[in-house]
Amino acid sequence: MTSPSASSTTTAQPHDDKTNDDDGHDPRTVRLRALRARRHVLSTNLESLTVERDGLVSDVLDTTTKKHDDDDHDDNCGTAPPISSSPPPRSSPDVRAAIAVELASNRIKAYVQQLQQYNDVKDIAEQLMGMIAEKRGVRIVEVQREFGVGGGD
Repeated sequence: MTSPSASSTTTAQPHDDKTNDDDGHDPRTVRLRALRARRHVLSTNLESLTVERDGLVSDVLDTTTKKHDDDDHDDNCGTAPPISSSPPPRSSPDVRAAIAVELASNRIKAYVQQLQQYNDVKDIAEQLMGMIAEKRGVRIVEVQREFGVGGGD
C-alpha cells in the first residue's frame, strides 16, 4: 500500500507541470520565448542593415557613375585608375554590392596615389626652399613667406 502523502505527491506533480506550462514558467517555454525574441531582434537588425547597405551601394554606384561622367568631360590628369562599368539595373543586391566595393576600393586607391604624389611634390618644394634659403643665407621661413607658403601648408 502506498501512503496518502506519496499518492498526493504523485498526482500533484502532473498538475504542477500543467500549471507551469500555462503560466509560462516551464524552462523550455521561457527559453523558446527568449529565442523567439532574439530572432525577432536579429531579423529587424538584418532588415535595417540590408536597407542601409543597399543605400550605401546605390550612393557609391551613383557617385562613381557621376564621377566617371564628369571625368569624361573634364581634363583628367590620368591619376585615377579606370572605373569599371556600373552593374546592370536588375542585378542582384550581392552583385551590386560587390561591384560597389570594387569601385570604392579603386577610388580609395586613387586618393592614396594622389596623396602620395602630393607629399612627394611637397617634399621636393621644401628641399628647394631650403636650398634657396641656404644659398641666400636666410632662414627657411623667410623664403616660405616670399613664395606665399605658410607654416600649415
